Amino acid sequence: MTSAVPALKRALRDVLRQLFPNARVSYGPPQSLADVMAAVTTASVRHERPTAGGPTRSREEIADIEVVLSCFTAGDGESWDDAQQEATEAAYDMLDVLEDHFRDRTAATLGGACRDAIVSSHELAEYKTDADGYASGRIGEITATITCRTRI
Repeated sequence: MTSAVPALKRALRDVLRQLFPNARVSYGPPQSLADVMAAVTTASVRHERPTAGGPTRSREEIADIEVVLSCFTAGDGESWDDAQQEATEAAYDMLDVLEDHFRDRTAATLGGACRDAIVSSHELAEYKTDADGYASGRIGEITATITCRTRI
């Protein structure tokens, strides 16, 4: 096995579908927009601690996989502040659900795809939508990093 990342991304997508049944969930960037979205996006990998043995010895793969949680709230003019607050709080509600999921030790293995997974960090971005063809409003978007440890 060269990397566990494809299996981890697939397992994360399935978790997101289970946790957020009303969201548009995608493996990679979404193809179309929705008010509530969750996407499994990029991954960065490092290897450490190879086991003793010959050229086929296993090693620890640590994958940091980004999950984007995005919420839109309509609003324009003076209602933008309220819309932004609502969108940001909705994104944080999604993050809370995701973090709670990984507190369950059996869920933290992603169905056996890894030995351990945890939400290790997150970043918030806030946007306004004002492009032609899109509803006016605000977006709260959290990029959560899920750190997965797998012996490969």
